[in-house]
Amino acid sequence: MEENQNSIKEKKGNKKIIFISLLLIMVVVIVVVIMSLSAGYRDLTAQEIINAMDLPEQFIGYEVRTEINSVIPAKSVVRFRDSRIEPSRHMEYNAGTIIVFNSEIEAQMYKEMAESITRAHDEAITEYQFGRRRVEEIRPVNYIVLNKSSVLLLNYEFSARERQEYTDAFNAVIDRTTFTQENAPTPSEIEDIKREVEEDIERRIAIVIEALENGLQTMAEEIEYAISIVNETLDREELEDIELAISDFADGAFFAEMRSVWEEQLVDVRNRIEERERQVAEEEQERQQAEEARRQAIASRTLSQTNAIRSAQDYIRIMTFSHSGLIRQLEFEGFSNADATYAVNNITVDWYEQAYRSGNDYLSIMSFSRSGLIRQLEFEGFTRSQATQAVDRIGL
Repeated sequence: MEENQNSIKEKKGNKKIIFISLLLIMVVVIVVVIMSLSAGYRDLTAQEIINAMDLPEQFIGYEVRTEINSVIPAKSVVRFRDSRIEPSRHMEYNAGTIIVFNSEIEAQMYKEMAESITRAHDEAITEYQFGRRRVEEIRPVNYIVLNKSSVLLLNYEFSARERQEYTDAFNAVIDRTTFTQENAPTPSEIEDIKREVEEDIERRIAIVIEALENGLQTMAEEIEYAISIVNETLDREELEDIELAISDFADGAFFAEMRSVWEEQLVDVRNRIEERERQVAEEEQERQQAEEARRQAIASRTLSQTNAIRSAQDYIRIMTFSHSGLIRQLEFEGFSNADATYAVNNITVDWYEQAYRSGNDYLSIMSFSRSGLIRQLEFEGFTRSQATQAVDRIGL
Protein backbone atom coordinates (compact mmCIF):
# COMPACT_ATOMS: atom_id res chain seq x y z
CA MET A 1 0.00 0.00 0.00
CA GLU A 2 2.79 2.37 0.93
CA GLU A 3 4.63 1.50 -2.29
CA ASN A 4 1.57 2.40 -4.37
CA GLN A 5 1.36 5.78 -2.67
CA ASN A 6 5.03 6.46 -3.34
CA SER A 7 4.56 5.49 -7.00
CA ILE A 8 1.65 7.87 -7.38
CA LYS A 9 3.64 10.70 -5.77
CA GLU A 10 6.58 9.97 -8.08
CA LYS A 11 4.35 10.14 -11.17
CA LYS A 12 2.85 13.44 -10.04
CA GLY A 13 6.33 14.83 -9.48
CA ASN A 14 7.45 13.82 -12.96
CA LYS A 15 4.41 15.47 -14.54
CA LYS A 16 5.15 18.65 -12.62
CA ILE A 17 8.75 18.62 -13.84
CA ILE A 18 7.61 18.08 -17.46
CA PHE A 19 5.10 20.92 -17.21
CA ILE A 20 7.68 23.30 -15.78
CA SER A 21 10.16 22.29 -18.52
CA LEU A 22 7.63 22.95 -21.26
CA LEU A 23 6.76 26.28 -19.70
CA LEU A 24 10.45 27.25 -19.59
CA ILE A 25 10.88 26.25 -23.26
CA MET A 26 7.91 28.40 -24.28
CA VAL A 27 9.32 31.36 -22.36
CA VAL A 28 12.70 30.92 -24.04
CA VAL A 29 11.05 30.76 -27.51
CA ILE A 30 9.00 33.90 -26.82
CA VAL A 31 12.11 35.76 -25.58
CA VAL A 32 14.07 34.68 -28.67
CA VAL A 33 11.27 35.84 -30.98
CA ILE A 34 10.97 39.19 -29.19
CA MET A 35 14.73 39.69 -29.29
CA SER A 36 14.87 38.84 -32.98
CA LEU A 37 12.05 41.24 -33.73
CA SER A 38 13.55 44.04 -31.68
CA ALA A 39 17.01 43.50 -33.14
CA GLY A 40 15.96 45.21 -36.38
CA TYR A 41 18.54 45.74 -39.13
CA ARG A 42 22.30 45.99 -39.23
CA ASP A 43 24.58 48.01 -41.53
CA LEU A 44 21.99 48.66 -44.23
CA THR A 45 23.05 50.18 -47.54
CA ALA A 46 21.18 53.17 -48.97
CA GLN A 47 19.44 50.82 -51.41
CA GLU A 48 18.34 48.51 -48.57
CA ILE A 49 17.09 51.48 -46.56
CA ILE A 50 14.83 52.76 -49.34
CA ASN A 51 13.57 49.23 -50.00
CA ALA A 52 12.63 48.91 -46.32
CA MET A 53 10.87 52.28 -46.11
CA ASP A 54 7.09 52.67 -46.12
CA LEU A 55 7.08 54.97 -49.15
CA PRO A 56 4.22 57.24 -50.33
CA GLU A 57 2.27 56.18 -53.41
CA GLN A 58 3.77 59.07 -55.41
CA PHE A 59 7.22 57.45 -55.13
CA ILE A 60 8.31 56.35 -58.64
CA GLY A 61 11.70 54.67 -58.33
CA TYR A 62 15.38 55.15 -57.59
CA GLU A 63 18.87 54.81 -59.01
CA VAL A 64 21.98 53.60 -57.18
CA ARG A 65 24.89 56.02 -57.27
CA THR A 66 28.57 55.36 -56.69
CA GLU A 67 29.53 58.86 -55.54
CA ILE A 68 28.14 62.18 -54.30
CA ASN A 69 30.83 64.58 -55.56
CA SER A 70 31.90 65.41 -52.04
CA VAL A 71 35.15 65.58 -50.07
CA ILE A 72 33.44 63.31 -47.53
CA PRO A 73 33.29 59.76 -48.95
CA ALA A 74 30.06 57.77 -48.71
CA LYS A 75 29.50 54.02 -48.39
CA SER A 76 26.36 53.97 -50.54
CA VAL A 77 24.01 56.43 -52.26
CA VAL A 78 20.59 56.30 -53.93
CA ARG A 79 18.61 59.07 -55.62
CA PHE A 80 14.86 58.73 -56.05
CA ARG A 81 11.95 60.17 -58.02
CA ASP A 82 8.50 61.34 -56.95
CA SER A 83 5.61 62.22 -59.27
CA ARG A 84 5.07 65.47 -57.36
CA ILE A 85 8.51 66.78 -58.39
CA GLU A 86 9.19 67.53 -62.06
CA PRO A 87 12.55 66.13 -63.26
CA SER A 88 15.06 68.90 -63.92
CA ARG A 89 17.00 69.36 -67.15
CA HIS A 90 20.14 67.99 -65.50
CA MET A 91 18.79 65.28 -63.19
CA GLU A 92 15.91 62.82 -63.57
CA TYR A 93 16.03 61.37 -60.04
CA ASN A 94 15.82 64.70 -58.24
CA ALA A 95 13.18 64.26 -55.52
CA GLY A 96 15.69 63.21 -52.87
CA THR A 97 18.84 61.33 -51.91
CA ILE A 98 19.75 58.82 -49.20
CA ILE A 99 23.43 58.58 -48.22
CA VAL A 100 25.09 56.14 -45.82
CA PHE A 101 28.50 57.12 -44.41
CA ASN A 102 31.21 55.13 -42.65
CA SER A 103 30.58 56.89 -39.36
CA GLU A 104 28.17 59.19 -37.59
CA ILE A 105 30.87 61.87 -37.46
CA GLU A 106 31.14 61.93 -41.25
CA ALA A 107 27.34 62.00 -41.61
CA GLN A 108 27.21 65.00 -39.27
CA MET A 109 30.00 66.71 -41.19
CA TYR A 110 28.19 66.12 -44.48
CA LYS A 111 25.00 67.65 -43.08
CA GLU A 112 26.94 70.71 -41.95
CA MET A 113 28.61 70.93 -45.37
CA ALA A 114 25.26 70.73 -47.21
CA GLU A 115 23.84 73.47 -44.99
CA SER A 116 26.94 75.60 -45.59
CA ILE A 117 26.59 75.15 -49.36
CA THR A 118 22.96 76.32 -49.22
CA ARG A 119 23.90 79.39 -47.14
CA ALA A 120 26.82 80.25 -49.44
CA HIS A 121 24.59 79.77 -52.47
CA ASP A 122 21.92 82.08 -51.06
CA GLU A 123 24.51 84.74 -50.24
CA ALA A 124 26.34 84.62 -53.58
CA ILE A 125 23.51 83.87 -56.02
CA THR A 126 20.65 86.23 -55.30
CA GLU A 127 17.28 86.68 -56.97
CA TYR A 128 18.10 90.37 -57.31
CA GLN A 129 21.12 89.62 -59.46
CA PHE A 130 20.00 86.57 -61.44
CA GLY A 131 16.18 86.47 -61.16
CA ARG A 132 13.79 84.31 -59.16
CA ARG A 133 13.31 81.48 -61.68
CA ARG A 134 17.01 80.92 -62.31
CA VAL A 135 17.88 80.94 -58.62
CA GLU A 136 15.10 78.46 -57.82
CA GLU A 137 16.24 76.13 -60.61
CA ILE A 138 19.78 75.74 -59.27
CA ARG A 139 19.19 76.14 -55.52
CA PRO A 140 20.74 73.22 -53.58
CA VAL A 141 18.60 70.79 -51.58
CA ASN A 142 17.52 72.66 -48.47
CA TYR A 143 15.83 70.01 -46.34
CA ILE A 144 18.23 67.62 -44.58
CA VAL A 145 17.47 64.77 -42.14
CA LEU A 146 20.36 63.25 -40.16
CA ASN A 147 19.95 59.97 -38.32
CA LYS A 148 22.96 57.96 -37.11
CA SER A 149 25.30 57.33 -40.06
CA SER A 150 22.66 58.19 -42.69
CA VAL A 151 21.41 61.38 -44.30
CA LEU A 152 18.16 62.06 -46.18
CA LEU A 153 18.12 65.02 -48.58
CA LEU A 154 14.77 66.25 -49.95
CA ASN A 155 13.91 68.61 -52.80
CA TYR A 156 12.82 72.04 -51.56
CA GLU A 157 9.64 71.82 -53.68
CA PHE A 158 8.09 69.25 -51.32
CA SER A 159 5.47 70.67 -48.97
CA ALA A 160 5.97 70.35 -45.20
CA ARG A 161 3.49 67.43 -45.09
CA GLU A 162 5.20 65.65 -47.99
CA ARG A 163 8.64 66.09 -46.39
CA GLN A 164 7.29 64.63 -43.18
CA GLU A 165 6.08 61.52 -45.04
CA TYR A 166 9.59 60.74 -46.22
CA THR A 167 11.18 61.78 -42.91
CA ASP A 168 8.97 59.45 -40.88
CA ALA A 169 9.53 56.54 -43.26
CA PHE A 170 13.31 57.15 -43.21
CA ASN A 171 13.57 57.45 -39.42
CA ALA A 172 11.41 54.37 -38.87
CA VAL A 173 14.01 52.26 -40.69
CA ILE A 174 17.12 53.96 -39.32
CA ASP A 175 15.87 53.81 -35.72
CA ARG A 176 15.79 50.01 -36.05
CA THR A 177 19.21 49.83 -37.71
CA THR A 178 22.59 49.39 -36.06
CA PHE A 179 25.55 50.80 -37.95
CA THR A 180 29.12 49.72 -37.42
CA GLN A 181 31.33 52.77 -37.06
CA GLU A 182 34.12 52.23 -39.57
CA ASN A 183 37.25 54.32 -40.01
CA ALA A 184 35.94 57.35 -38.14
CA PRO A 185 38.25 60.31 -38.80
CA THR A 186 40.63 61.52 -36.13
CA PRO A 187 40.43 65.11 -34.83
CA SER A 188 43.29 66.19 -37.11
CA GLU A 189 41.60 64.51 -40.10
CA ILE A 190 38.38 66.30 -39.22
CA GLU A 191 40.16 69.66 -39.37
CA ASP A 192 41.66 68.75 -42.75
CA ILE A 193 38.22 67.75 -44.05
CA LYS A 194 36.72 71.03 -42.85
CA ARG A 195 39.37 73.00 -44.74
CA GLU A 196 38.72 70.94 -47.86
CA VAL A 197 35.00 71.52 -47.44
CA GLU A 198 35.46 75.30 -47.32
CA GLU A 199 37.61 75.21 -50.45
CA ASP A 200 35.12 72.87 -52.14
CA ILE A 201 32.23 75.22 -51.38
CA GLU A 202 34.10 78.22 -52.83
CA ARG A 203 34.96 76.20 -55.93
CA ARG A 204 31.38 75.02 -56.38
CA ILE A 205 29.90 78.50 -56.03
CA ALA A 206 32.42 79.93 -58.52
CA ILE A 207 31.57 77.19 -61.03
CA VAL A 208 27.83 77.75 -60.59
CA ILE A 209 28.13 81.51 -61.04
CA GLU A 210 30.27 81.14 -64.17
CA ALA A 211 27.85 78.60 -65.67
CA LEU A 212 24.91 80.78 -64.70
CA GLU A 213 26.36 83.90 -66.31
CA ASN A 214 27.23 81.96 -69.47
CA GLY A 215 23.71 80.55 -69.61
CA LEU A 216 22.13 83.95 -69.10
CA GLN A 217 24.33 85.47 -71.81
CA THR A 218 23.20 82.73 -74.21
CA MET A 219 19.60 83.45 -73.27
CA ALA A 220 20.16 87.17 -73.93
CA GLU A 221 21.44 86.34 -77.42
CA GLU A 222 18.41 84.12 -78.05
CA ILE A 223 16.03 86.89 -76.95
CA GLU A 224 17.77 89.45 -79.18
CA TYR A 225 17.53 87.04 -82.13
CA ALA A 226 13.84 86.43 -81.42
CA ILE A 227 13.24 90.20 -81.32
CA SER A 228 14.95 90.61 -84.71
CA ILE A 229 12.64 87.93 -86.16
CA VAL A 230 9.42 89.34 -84.71
CA ASN A 231 10.50 92.78 -85.92
CA GLU A 232 10.06 91.40 -89.45
CA THR A 233 7.14 89.02 -88.99
CA LEU A 234 5.10 91.30 -86.70
CA ASP A 235 3.51 88.16 -85.25
CA ARG A 236 1.56 88.95 -82.08
CA GLU A 237 1.94 85.43 -80.61
CA GLU A 238 5.72 85.54 -81.10
CA LEU A 239 5.81 88.96 -79.44
CA GLU A 240 3.84 87.69 -76.43
CA ASP A 241 6.13 84.64 -76.12
CA ILE A 242 9.17 86.93 -76.01
CA GLU A 243 7.55 89.21 -73.43
CA LEU A 244 6.71 86.17 -71.28
CA ALA A 245 10.28 84.84 -71.53
CA ILE A 246 11.69 88.20 -70.46
CA SER A 247 9.23 88.40 -67.57
CA ASP A 248 9.98 84.87 -66.37
CA PHE A 249 13.72 84.52 -66.93
CA ALA A 250 15.19 88.01 -67.35
CA ASP A 251 14.01 89.60 -64.13
CA GLY A 252 17.39 89.93 -62.39
CA ALA A 253 19.84 92.83 -62.32
CA PHE A 254 22.04 90.87 -64.76
CA PHE A 255 19.54 91.80 -67.49
CA ALA A 256 18.73 95.34 -66.28
CA GLU A 257 20.34 97.30 -69.13
CA MET A 258 19.45 94.74 -71.81
CA ARG A 259 15.87 94.50 -70.58
CA SER A 260 15.45 98.28 -70.91
CA VAL A 261 16.58 98.14 -74.56
CA TRP A 262 14.42 95.09 -75.27
CA GLU A 263 11.32 96.74 -73.81
CA GLU A 264 11.80 99.81 -76.05
CA GLN A 265 12.20 97.56 -79.10
CA LEU A 266 9.13 95.53 -78.18
CA VAL A 267 7.03 98.64 -77.62
CA ASP A 268 7.91 99.70 -81.18
CA VAL A 269 7.06 96.21 -82.50
CA ARG A 270 3.77 96.18 -80.59
CA ASN A 271 2.84 99.62 -81.99
CA ARG A 272 3.57 98.43 -85.53
CA ILE A 273 1.54 95.26 -84.97
CA GLU A 274 -1.39 97.28 -83.66
CA GLU A 275 -1.14 99.70 -86.60
CA ARG A 276 -1.14 96.80 -89.04
CA GLU A 277 -4.08 95.23 -87.27
CA ARG A 278 -5.96 98.54 -87.48
CA GLN A 279 -5.23 98.74 -91.21
CA VAL A 280 -6.38 95.15 -91.73
CA ALA A 281 -9.55 95.86 -89.73
CA GLU A 282 -10.23 99.01 -91.76
CA GLU A 283 -9.63 97.17 -95.04
CA GLU A 284 -11.94 94.40 -93.92
CA GLN A 285 -14.57 96.93 -92.94
CA GLU A 286 -14.24 98.66 -96.31
CA ARG A 287 -14.47 95.29 -98.07
CA GLN A 288 -17.59 94.39 -96.13
CA GLN A 289 -19.11 97.79 -96.86
CA ALA A 290 -18.29 97.42 -100.56
CA GLU A 291 -19.76 93.95 -100.57
CA GLU A 292 -22.88 95.20 -98.84
CA ALA A 293 -23.17 98.06 -101.34
CA ARG A 294 -22.74 95.56 -104.15
CA ARG A 295 -25.46 93.31 -102.75
CA GLN A 296 -27.76 96.29 -102.34
CA ALA A 297 -26.96 97.44 -105.89
CA ILE A 298 -27.73 93.98 -107.22
CA ALA A 299 -30.96 93.87 -105.24
CA SER A 300 -32.03 97.27 -106.62
CA ARG A 301 -31.15 96.57 -110.28
CA THR A 302 -33.87 96.77 -112.87
CA LEU A 303 -34.41 93.91 -115.25
CA SER A 304 -33.03 96.05 -118.09
CA GLN A 305 -29.84 96.80 -116.14
CA THR A 306 -29.38 93.09 -115.35
CA ASN A 307 -29.77 92.17 -119.01
CA ALA A 308 -27.34 94.92 -120.04
CA ILE A 309 -24.71 93.54 -117.62
CA ARG A 310 -25.12 90.01 -118.99
CA SER A 311 -24.83 91.27 -122.55
CA ALA A 312 -21.70 93.29 -121.70
CA GLN A 313 -20.08 90.24 -120.11
CA ASP A 314 -20.90 88.15 -123.19
CA TYR A 315 -19.29 90.72 -125.53
CA ILE A 316 -16.13 90.98 -123.37
CA ARG A 317 -15.68 87.21 -123.45
CA ILE A 318 -15.51 87.07 -127.26
CA MET A 319 -14.35 90.54 -128.42
CA THR A 320 -12.20 93.49 -127.34
CA PHE A 321 -13.76 96.81 -126.40
CA SER A 322 -12.85 100.10 -124.80
CA HIS A 323 -15.04 101.45 -122.03
CA SER A 324 -16.88 103.86 -124.37
CA GLY A 325 -16.87 101.34 -127.22
CA LEU A 326 -18.71 98.76 -125.13
CA ILE A 327 -21.31 101.37 -124.12
CA ARG A 328 -21.88 102.22 -127.79
CA GLN A 329 -22.23 98.51 -128.62
CA LEU A 330 -24.88 98.04 -125.94
CA GLU A 331 -26.73 101.14 -127.15
CA PHE A 332 -26.60 99.64 -130.65
CA GLU A 333 -28.24 96.53 -129.15
CA GLY A 334 -31.10 98.74 -127.98
CA PHE A 335 -30.16 99.45 -124.35
CA SER A 336 -30.54 103.02 -123.14
CA ASN A 337 -27.41 105.05 -122.50
CA ALA A 338 -28.13 104.93 -118.76
CA ASP A 339 -28.50 101.12 -118.70
CA ALA A 340 -25.49 100.62 -120.98
CA THR A 341 -23.32 102.91 -118.85
CA TYR A 342 -24.53 101.21 -115.66
CA ALA A 343 -23.69 97.80 -117.10
CA VAL A 344 -20.16 98.72 -118.22
CA ASN A 345 -19.45 100.39 -114.86
CA ASN A 346 -20.57 97.27 -112.97
CA ILE A 347 -18.49 94.61 -114.67
CA THR A 348 -14.84 93.82 -113.97
CA VAL A 349 -12.63 94.57 -116.97
CA ASP A 350 -8.91 95.31 -117.37
CA TRP A 351 -9.14 98.10 -120.01
CA TYR A 352 -5.34 98.13 -120.47
CA GLU A 353 -5.48 94.44 -121.36
CA GLN A 354 -8.37 95.17 -123.74
CA ALA A 355 -6.27 97.87 -125.47
CA TYR A 356 -3.31 95.48 -125.80
CA ARG A 357 -5.48 92.72 -127.32
CA SER A 358 -7.20 95.20 -129.66
CA GLY A 359 -3.82 96.50 -130.87
CA ASN A 360 -2.70 92.94 -131.65
CA ASP A 361 -5.95 92.33 -133.50
CA TYR A 362 -5.36 95.37 -135.73
CA LEU A 363 -1.76 94.35 -136.44
CA SER A 364 -2.89 90.87 -137.44
CA ILE A 365 -4.87 92.28 -140.39
CA MET A 366 -3.01 95.47 -141.36
CA SER A 367 0.17 97.45 -140.78
CA PHE A 368 0.44 100.48 -138.48
CA SER A 369 3.12 102.86 -137.34
CA ARG A 370 3.45 103.42 -133.62
CA SER A 371 1.61 106.76 -133.69
CA GLY A 372 -0.94 105.39 -136.13
CA LEU A 373 -1.82 102.46 -133.91
CA ILE A 374 -2.11 104.76 -130.90
CA ARG A 375 -4.50 107.03 -132.86
CA GLN A 376 -6.52 104.00 -133.98
CA LEU A 377 -6.88 102.76 -130.43
CA GLU A 378 -7.89 106.22 -129.22
CA PHE A 379 -10.44 106.30 -132.02
CA GLU A 380 -11.84 103.03 -130.60
CA GLY A 381 -12.36 104.84 -127.30
CA PHE A 382 -9.24 103.86 -125.35
CA THR A 383 -7.51 106.58 -123.33
CA ARG A 384 -4.08 107.91 -124.32
CA SER A 385 -2.54 106.03 -121.38
CA GLN A 386 -4.23 102.74 -122.32
CA ALA A 387 -3.31 103.08 -125.99
CA THR A 388 0.33 104.04 -125.30
CA GLN A 389 0.89 101.21 -122.82
CA ALA A 390 -0.65 98.72 -125.28
CA VAL A 391 1.68 99.81 -128.09
CA ASP A 392 4.66 99.65 -125.68
CA ARG A 393 3.78 96.08 -124.76
CA ILE A 394 3.40 95.16 -128.41
CA GLY A 395 6.87 96.58 -129.08
CA LEU A 396 6.20 99.28 -131.69
